[in-house]
Amino acid sequence: HEADIFRIALATMSLDVLFTTLQVTAGAAFAVRIRGDLIALTSLAARILYLAGVILVASLDGSYLGYVCAYVCADLIVGLGALYGAHRSIPFGWNSDLRSWWRAMVTALPVGAIQIFGIVYSWIDSLLLAALRSSAELSYYSIAFNIVNLLGGIPWFLMQALIPSLVNADTVQIERLLNRSVYIVCCIGFPLAVGG
Repeated sequence: HEADIFRIALATMSLDVLFTTLQVTAGAAFAVRIRGDLIALTSLAARILYLAGVILVASLDGSYLGYVCAYVCADLIVGLGALYGAHRSIPFGWNSDLRSWWRAMVTALPVGAIQIFGIVYSWIDSLLLAALRSSAELSYYSIAFNIVNLLGGIPWFLMQALIPSLVNADTVQIERLLNRSVYIVCCIGFPLAVGG
């Protein structure tokens, strides 16, 4: 019974690849327009909707599948909204030039590989702990890891918002922006590290 629920949940979660693609596509359009605030707002809206879905499922004594559906539905709603917002500023169209597809994939492959290896590397410890320790120990570790992971996203959000400005800046402006961002991240990071 649990194996069947897990298969259905995995199939449902697989749809999230499509819905996340909508968000990333819209995010790229917002980045071109130097609208990092919209990228951050999209991510925040997805998290708030997911939290609302989790609260709803928990209050209805829902199952594991309900939580998965809450996550996927949040990404679907935000993805469609973000795509609609991006379409208002940049018209999307189908590009049938396969050479441009190939060039884009070759350009993106190294960055994509780095991100995939980074994700696998950051979660391999949880898989090892699941095999070597009890589920209670794994739960404590997962909570601590996710708190650190959440706080570690703060510098990532800052740098993501700066990418359009860095692309359009000259060398002096890049140095100034990076120095200021490092200063801000340190001012935020030191108290969080001490508190942690």
